[in-house]
Amino acid sequence: MTNTELILNMLAEASTKDISQATEPKTFEDNKKAAKQGGNVAGVARRGLEAKTGRKVVSSLNAKAKATQMTSNEIAPDFTLKDGDGNDWTLSEQRGRIVVLLFYPGDNTPVCTRQLCSVRDHWGEYQLTGAEVVGISTDSVASHKDFAAEHDLPLRLLSDVGRKVSEMYDMKSWLPGRSARGVVVIDKAGNIVYQKAQALSLFRPADADVLEAIRNAG
Repeated sequence: MTNTELILNMLAEASTKDISQATEPKTFEDNKKAAKQGGNVAGVARRGLEAKTGRKVVSSLNAKAKATQMTSNEIAPDFTLKDGDGNDWTLSEQRGRIVVLLFYPGDNTPVCTRQLCSVRDHWGEYQLTGAEVVGISTDSVASHKDFAAEHDLPLRLLSDVGRKVSEMYDMKSWLPGRSARGVVVIDKAGNIVYQKAQALSLFRPADADVLEAIRNAG
């Protein structure tokens, strides 16, 4: 098993216990708690890897747990990806609608499952905005199809197997081959108006925050 696989397993176990139900922090106290949780999970991965390899690990996992947010009025890079049914979905064809790209690390992982099930549970609110909301990860078309069917997910899931689109939108995870967890909102003219990414992807975005970003884009 590679070091990356070891860390993935340890993070999955730790996040299931500590933060799989948590959304991004809001208040000062929430931020302190989130920092502690992020440090706990990163520490579990670091200590576990040291125990497995017998070597000291110098890691920046704690720093990478922090989310970065920016807004840009640049035109969103165009792309075409296949959805869970194998159909092409092209960003430029959505011009005239607000588009939301929900990047996430992987199907059937604890935090990602809770995130997308929460989107499902708030789907009526998303529909009222008129926005096109899609999920993007590096999983295969077949994986997306099974994941959506298992959890009755109403949104389209796009397969970015080569991580090309994730990198275009600066959704770079520290895990090789994975997308970071992040949200991009694109206005009707095709401009990026909201972008937020988590390199370590510990917390799922709050639906209220995403919905607010959509309304602000209108």
